[in-house]
Amino acid sequence: MIGSFLDRVLGGATDLAEAVRLTAAGEQAVAIDGLAGLARRAVLAHCQRVTKRPLLIVVADPDQAERIVEDLPALGFQPDEIGLYPDSGPALDDFLPETRLLASSVAPERRVLARRRVTVLERLAADGLRIIVAPITAVARVTLGPLRDHRLVLTAGEEIEPQDLAVRLSDDGYERVELVEAPGQFALRGGLVDVFPTTAARPVRLDFFGDELETLREFDPANQRSLGEAERVVLLPARERDASTIEMEAAPTLLNHLPESAIVALEEPLRLKAALEEALQREARRRELAAAGESSPGIELISLEACRQRLDRFRLLILSLLSQSAAWLGPRSAGAARFAINSGVVEAYAGDLPAMARQLRSALGGGQRVAVVSAQPHRVVELLAEHDLPVTEADAASPDAGDSQPHIPVFRGQLSAGFRLPGSRLILLTDAEIFPRSPSQPRSRPPGPDFQQGRPILSLLELQPGDFVVHELHGIGRYSGLVRRQSNGVSREFLQVDYRGADRLFVPSDQLDRVQKFIGG
Repeated sequence: MIGSFLDRVLGGATDLAEAVRLTAAGEQAVAIDGLAGLARRAVLAHCQRVTKRPLLIVVADPDQAERIVEDLPALGFQPDEIGLYPDSGPALDDFLPETRLLASSVAPERRVLARRRVTVLERLAADGLRIIVAPITAVARVTLGPLRDHRLVLTAGEEIEPQDLAVRLSDDGYERVELVEAPGQFALRGGLVDVFPTTAARPVRLDFFGDELETLREFDPANQRSLGEAERVVLLPARERDASTIEMEAAPTLLNHLPESAIVALEEPLRLKAALEEALQREARRRELAAAGESSPGIELISLEACRQRLDRFRLLILSLLSQSAAWLGPRSAGAARFAINSGVVEAYAGDLPAMARQLRSALGGGQRVAVVSAQPHRVVELLAEHDLPVTEADAASPDAGDSQPHIPVFRGQLSAGFRLPGSRLILLTDAEIFPRSPSQPRSRPPGPDFQQGRPILSLLELQPGDFVVHELHGIGRYSGLVRRQSNGVSREFLQVDYRGADRLFVPSDQLDRVQKFIGG
């Protein structure tokens, strides 16, 4: 329902509608500058719904990929329509001889991540995903080829010797155990083979009479009791392809599994290039260690050029906060249709409801659309109604509630931050802006990638007006100085951070840990 609301509002912006149209046509790449944070997610979600094409979102940072997946359900997608294609590349130190024990201790986690990637490939093959999110290092990672070449389907009446099946499972990376409890495991006991497929919700017990498979039954891994007959079992490998036996430039990756109709959204292309180049340097060092007999080769990645060539097959949507050249993407980037669609931050009211009500009333009077996404929509409706704001809780029973001016629809969901889209005349708030954050309250997720380009500020004396700073949610802005503002009837000091145009963010001085001094290039 939030999706249909956003589509109605965003669809009315001429520039955005043209950018989406050109992206769907696929005749040239499209570049959008000026979008940041949740505004960028909302635009990508809108693009997927309008074009109805699979969308791959590529980011530089694995943590950022997880945050995007967390936010997408509140932007109108079901969890089973979203796939996180994770990376599990270890640090170089994991492969040095003195730390080999560490590498072996995290191997089970890497096997889990490999199974998650295979699961995403299977869901892609079944047309079960609308959005896939992946760090660039996962996109460039060697994986399985076409799944039809690796899939084993068993039904009652099939003939296969249980011992031969056990050998096949071991070769495909399944772990032989006494008791099957987790995906990627199997057990062999005479004429019984218990196996937990990597992409299944439950394990299956295969009962053989000689070489003939008589029955298949799902069972509960907690108590090993049968749950009922299964028509068939689909077995995919529990590990990815061994890259040591193939030519790297021809090796399959996630991009080989995407349909050619897909859209690939590349977020901050210069960061993508830097992240992949750094990973490739680590790979080169691992190969040196392997040649010296001190390590296994580790994870294999295709080259930057090979990655670029594969991206050329798809409709490209290039997103950057600041307009920048992405020469590594080749001629398609140089000839991209470029749009400036700026987003802005939303002031954190931190419980100052009278101030929020005044500003929202002014925004509505000026013809802007205001919406709220909250984990506690009923409470938000009550609070806003107490300040005489026209507000309605949007739910399945009233999907269009608040869609006509001047009502404020409140949708159920959880987002990390709100945003403004001036071109669409939209302001979207979340719990993060409405309610105060207790000093002891843990953050719900790690800070964004821009935050990693800053250093902690120990004292306000370190900042001078004009310095660039990084807010953990809203990214890079310019520090303008300390200002005093009323909050809940109390005068408090705030750091003023200026963004594009007239956008300003006021950060309480006692939340200095949410801001760092920018040290990036």
